[in-house]
Amino acid sequence: GIVGVAPNAQTIFLHRVNSYKSDGEEIIGFDIIDHINYLSQQSCRVVNMSFFIANNGIAIKPDPLLEQTMRNLNNMLFVVAAGNTSDAAPGTYPQHYENLPNMIVVTNYQQDGALFRTSSRGSFVDIAAPGTDILSTVYKVDQKNAYGFDTDGAASYAAPLVTATAALLLERHPNLSGIDMKNIITASADVSDKISS
Repeated sequence: GIVGVAPNAQTIFLHRVNSYKSDGEEIIGFDIIDHINYLSQQSCRVVNMSFFIANNGIAIKPDPLLEQTMRNLNNMLFVVAAGNTSDAAPGTYPQHYENLPNMIVVTNYQQDGALFRTSSRGSFVDIAAPGTDILSTVYKVDQKNAYGFDTDGAASYAAPLVTATAALLLERHPNLSGIDMKNIITASADVSDKISS
């Protein structure tokens, strides 16, 4: 395996997304709300969300229940991968929930400090983290039941580094709120206009 940035952090892995109907419109996020509530019950303080909700790339109506659930849990920090669409990826959620103080949206930059060509960018992005040519454990699709190491990159590789940074903050300062963690992380980052350009 590979030692993570925050090796003392406890992790919980959840994966499953279903949809439900609201006033005749399909809203995707019901399982996510259940997962977030479960994580809250387990005293989880930082949640990495490396996905986005959209309908085959078409902008969808944001889920107000998911947004309110995240907002109400201000003791938690939600670290959200920005996406890999080379633009502002309008209509994707939770990335575009406005003014959610305990959510930090992360995009991917490469070794020279520039955003990777497919990195989503725009005013909704809070911070960029290394996410290009990251060595990780992988499942090799071309080799049945085979696992190994490989390098890859995307916002989903950058977001966990910010998640681990938050975990390290909590090791030293366990009483920080989700808003505190976001403010400390963003205030300590180098300022660059490359994220929004």
